[in-house]
Amino acid sequence: MRLTNAAAVAAMLLLAMFAAVLAPRNAAAQTRAALVQNVDEPGRSPYQESASAVCFATCTITFSAVPAGMRLVVTHINGSMDTIGTGASPRVVFGGIMTLPTVRGIVVRSDAQMIFNHELLMYFDAGARPVVFGDFTLGLLGSTTDRFGGPSNATLTGYLVKLP
Repeated sequence: MRLTNAAAVAAMLLLAMFAAVLAPRNAAAQTRAALVQNVDEPGRSPYQESASAVCFATCTITFSAVPAGMRLVVTHINGSMDTIGTGASPRVVFGGIMTLPTVRGIVVRSDAQMIFNHELLMYFDAGARPVVFGDFTLGLLGSTTDRFGGPSNATLTGYLVKLP
Protein backbone atom coordinates (compact mmCIF):
# COMPACT_ATOMS: atom_id res chain seq x y z
CA MET A 1 0.00 0.00 0.00
CA ARG A 2 2.90 2.26 0.60
CA LEU A 3 3.96 1.82 -2.99
CA THR A 4 0.53 2.83 -4.14
CA ASN A 5 0.58 5.97 -1.99
CA ALA A 6 4.07 6.86 -3.27
CA ALA A 7 2.92 6.38 -6.86
CA ALA A 8 -0.13 8.53 -6.21
CA VAL A 9 2.00 11.31 -4.71
CA ALA A 10 4.43 11.16 -7.65
CA ALA A 11 1.55 11.30 -10.12
CA MET A 12 0.09 14.34 -8.32
CA LEU A 13 3.45 16.11 -8.37
CA LEU A 14 3.89 15.37 -12.05
CA LEU A 15 0.38 16.64 -12.79
CA ALA A 16 1.03 19.81 -10.75
CA MET A 17 4.25 20.47 -12.70
CA PHE A 18 2.45 20.13 -16.04
CA ALA A 19 -0.34 22.40 -14.83
CA ALA A 20 2.16 25.07 -13.73
CA VAL A 21 3.92 24.97 -17.10
CA LEU A 22 0.79 24.97 -19.22
CA ALA A 23 -1.35 27.35 -17.16
CA PRO A 24 -1.86 30.87 -18.64
CA ARG A 25 0.16 33.63 -16.98
CA ASN A 26 -1.59 36.51 -15.25
CA ALA A 27 -1.13 40.16 -16.34
CA ALA A 28 1.44 40.95 -13.65
CA ALA A 29 3.76 38.25 -14.92
CA GLN A 30 3.74 39.52 -18.52
CA THR A 31 6.71 41.36 -20.02
CA ARG A 32 6.84 44.99 -18.92
CA ALA A 33 7.52 47.87 -21.30
CA ALA A 34 11.09 49.09 -21.24
CA LEU A 35 11.73 52.44 -19.60
CA VAL A 36 12.94 54.96 -22.16
CA GLN A 37 14.77 58.22 -21.83
CA ASN A 38 14.60 61.16 -24.25
CA VAL A 39 18.30 61.97 -24.54
CA ASP A 40 17.53 64.97 -26.79
CA GLU A 41 15.40 66.68 -24.13
CA PRO A 42 16.58 70.33 -23.89
CA GLY A 43 16.44 70.28 -20.08
CA ARG A 44 18.86 67.33 -19.81
CA SER A 45 21.93 69.28 -20.93
CA PRO A 46 21.27 73.04 -20.95
CA TYR A 47 23.90 75.33 -22.46
CA GLN A 48 24.68 78.99 -21.90
CA GLU A 49 27.92 80.79 -22.63
CA SER A 50 28.94 84.44 -22.68
CA ALA A 51 31.94 85.75 -24.58
CA SER A 52 33.39 89.20 -25.17
CA ALA A 53 35.99 90.97 -27.28
CA VAL A 54 37.56 94.40 -27.55
CA CYS A 55 36.71 95.55 -31.07
CA PHE A 56 37.89 98.37 -33.33
CA ALA A 57 37.85 98.02 -37.15
CA THR A 58 35.85 94.78 -37.15
CA CYS A 59 34.45 92.71 -34.31
CA THR A 60 34.78 88.96 -33.78
CA ILE A 61 33.33 87.31 -30.69
CA THR A 62 34.32 83.63 -30.57
CA PHE A 63 32.76 81.02 -28.30
CA SER A 64 34.19 77.72 -27.01
CA ALA A 65 34.35 74.69 -29.28
CA VAL A 66 31.47 72.23 -29.04
CA PRO A 67 32.63 69.18 -27.00
CA ALA A 68 33.46 65.92 -28.78
CA GLY A 69 30.48 63.61 -29.27
CA MET A 70 27.99 66.47 -28.86
CA ARG A 71 25.91 68.81 -31.02
CA LEU A 72 25.07 72.33 -29.83
CA VAL A 73 21.54 73.57 -30.53
CA VAL A 74 21.45 77.37 -30.16
CA THR A 75 17.97 78.74 -29.45
CA HIS A 76 18.75 82.32 -28.41
CA ILE A 77 21.47 84.94 -28.85
CA ASN A 78 21.83 88.39 -27.39
CA GLY A 79 24.58 90.94 -27.00
CA SER A 80 25.84 94.42 -27.73
CA MET A 81 28.61 96.16 -29.65
CA ASP A 82 29.91 99.65 -28.89
CA THR A 83 30.29 101.84 -31.99
CA ILE A 84 31.88 105.21 -32.78
CA GLY A 85 31.06 107.41 -35.76
CA THR A 86 28.14 108.69 -37.77
CA GLY A 87 25.62 106.28 -36.31
CA ALA A 88 25.54 103.75 -39.14
CA SER A 89 24.50 100.27 -38.01
CA PRO A 90 27.05 97.50 -38.42
CA ARG A 91 26.13 94.25 -40.10
CA VAL A 92 26.26 91.51 -37.45
CA VAL A 93 26.49 87.90 -38.64
CA PHE A 94 26.17 84.78 -36.49
CA GLY A 95 27.59 81.42 -37.49
CA GLY A 96 28.71 82.76 -40.86
CA ILE A 97 25.21 82.71 -42.33
CA MET A 98 22.61 84.51 -40.20
CA THR A 99 22.44 88.31 -40.22
CA LEU A 100 21.22 89.68 -36.88
CA PRO A 101 19.34 92.98 -37.00
CA THR A 102 20.59 95.46 -34.40
CA VAL A 103 18.81 98.18 -32.46
CA ARG A 104 20.43 101.41 -31.32
CA GLY A 105 20.80 101.47 -27.56
CA ILE A 106 22.53 104.05 -25.37
CA VAL A 107 23.84 107.07 -27.33
CA VAL A 108 26.60 109.28 -25.89
CA ARG A 109 27.86 112.00 -28.28
CA SER A 110 28.09 110.21 -31.64
CA ASP A 111 28.86 106.90 -29.97
CA ALA A 112 26.16 104.26 -29.69
CA GLN A 113 25.67 100.78 -28.37
CA MET A 114 24.17 98.44 -30.97
CA ILE A 115 22.03 95.72 -29.35
CA PHE A 116 20.82 92.38 -30.73
CA ASN A 117 18.44 89.92 -29.05
CA HIS A 118 16.99 87.07 -31.14
CA GLU A 119 15.28 83.70 -30.87
CA LEU A 120 16.70 81.33 -33.47
CA LEU A 121 17.49 77.70 -34.19
CA MET A 122 21.04 76.88 -35.31
CA TYR A 123 23.16 73.75 -35.00
CA PHE A 124 26.91 73.36 -34.42
CA ASP A 125 28.62 69.96 -34.50
CA ALA A 126 31.50 68.77 -32.33
CA GLY A 127 34.61 70.92 -32.69
CA ALA A 128 32.78 73.90 -34.22
CA ARG A 129 33.29 77.30 -32.61
CA PRO A 130 30.25 79.61 -32.89
CA VAL A 131 31.27 83.13 -33.93
CA VAL A 132 29.53 86.52 -33.97
CA PHE A 133 31.14 88.84 -36.54
CA GLY A 134 30.47 92.55 -37.00
CA ASP A 135 31.66 94.87 -39.76
CA PHE A 136 30.68 98.31 -41.04
CA THR A 137 31.85 97.65 -44.60
CA LEU A 138 29.47 94.73 -45.20
CA GLY A 139 26.12 95.20 -46.87
CA LEU A 140 24.52 98.00 -48.88
CA LEU A 141 24.77 100.71 -46.23
CA GLY A 142 28.43 100.11 -45.45
CA SER A 143 30.42 102.85 -43.75
CA THR A 144 34.16 103.38 -43.89
CA THR A 145 34.23 106.05 -41.18
CA ASP A 146 32.33 104.24 -38.44
CA ARG A 147 34.10 101.68 -36.28
CA PHE A 148 33.66 99.67 -33.14
CA GLY A 149 34.60 101.46 -29.96
CA GLY A 150 35.79 98.92 -27.45
CA PRO A 151 34.05 96.15 -25.54
CA SER A 152 31.45 93.98 -27.20
CA ASN A 153 29.75 90.89 -25.83
CA ALA A 154 27.30 88.14 -26.69
CA THR A 155 25.51 85.28 -24.91
CA LEU A 156 24.35 82.03 -26.50
CA THR A 157 21.59 79.91 -24.93
CA GLY A 158 20.48 76.45 -26.01
CA TYR A 159 21.26 72.83 -25.21
CA LEU A 160 23.71 70.04 -26.03
CA VAL A 161 22.65 66.77 -27.67
CA LYS A 162 24.77 63.63 -27.34
CA LEU A 163 25.52 62.11 -30.74
CA PRO A 164 25.16 58.34 -31.25
